[in-house]
Amino acid sequence: MSSSLEADLAPVRKASLQFPQIVIKFFEELPPWDSSSYVEDDNEFKEASKKEELIEKEDRKKKTSTPAEDKKPAKKEAE
Repeated sequence: MSSSLEADLAPVRKASLQFPQIVIKFFEELPPWDSSSYVEDDNEFKEASKKEELIEKEDRKKKTSTPAEDKKPAKKEAE
């Protein structure tokens, strides 16, 4: 670390071992977690996941089942 008044970045593990009280104070001063935004984000994520699952199921159905017309041999055109 430099001897200037500027703050230096340090890995959390290293800082918590060398300066545990400073790290504790830092985390205590963080604003409280806003759980309402987390719930909204989680609901949006769940909805998007459900839509994605439905699309994947439809894609699998399309790949595994072929229309009856595809199973019939193609008709030769009259020459």
